[in-house]
Parts: sequence; structure tokens; C-alpha cells
Amino acid sequence: MVVHMRLGDVIDSSRNSVSDLLLRQQYFYNAEAEWDAYVRPLRHYSSLPFIPHIILLGGVHYGQTMKEPNATKSCLYVRAIQKYFEARGSKVTLRLGYPPDDDVLFASQSEMFAQAGGGFSRTIAEMVKRRGGKVFYPKYDPNP
Repeated sequence: MVVHMRLGDVIDSSRNSVSDLLLRQQYFYNAEAEWDAYVRPLRHYSSLPFIPHIILLGGVHYGQTMKEPNATKSCLYVRAIQKYFEARGSKVTLRLGYPPDDDVLFASQSEMFAQAGGGFSRTIAEMVKRRGGKVFYPKYDPNP
């Protein structure tokens, strides 16, 4: 299963700590709406079925939001998600830092894809579905 994580500006320029991002749904633009829920909390991942091999996919990209990018929080977030899947017994492979076009080609070929927030992940999910793959995207649940 390919698990997409939204990294970069939405994590690294956030006022929230990595612990906050993992604990409950946070919002990049403070709109508190599904379209603004880019970074998924840990419960998003816990709702996925057990899969023996997980490929964590993401890239640290920055728009106009950061003058001096620092990917420390993104790295900590990835490590926490990796540890979570390993604790569940999955082998985890990291696929990080590739050009976005390469990630689309790679992820769209997957048989199973766990979608993150945002249009990029939604586009990949549509491609996976069209190829007959299964997409996991837990119902939006703003912090029960």
C-alpha cells in the first residue's frame, strides 16, 4: 500500500507542534473544513487495514508561505508515522523527496492507496480508482 503524506509548508510553517498534528486534525488556513485538512492525525492511519508492506510517500515542498524553509517538523511527522506502522508489524519503505510528477506516476500504479488531504492526493486517488485499485480515505471527522 502506498500511503501519501502531505508534508512541507503545511507542517513546517504550522503554529502547531508535531504532537498536535498527530493528536487531532489541524487546519492550514484555519477554515476548519475538509478542504483545509491537509495533514492527517494519527487516527487517520489507525483506520487503515493491516498491510504487511507500507510505502510512505511524500515530498517537502514549499509555496510562498516560508521564506526560510526548515523541514524538521515534516521529518518528525514522517518518523512518527513510520514508527506507528512498524509497531503494527508492517515493513515500511520511505519514498521521499522525488519530483511530484514521479510521485504521481509511482503512486497511481499502486493497487492500494491511502489518500492524504489536498488536490494532489485526490488526483492520485482518482487515477488509482480508474486503474481498478482500492483507495482508502477515511470519512472526514473533525476531531470527535
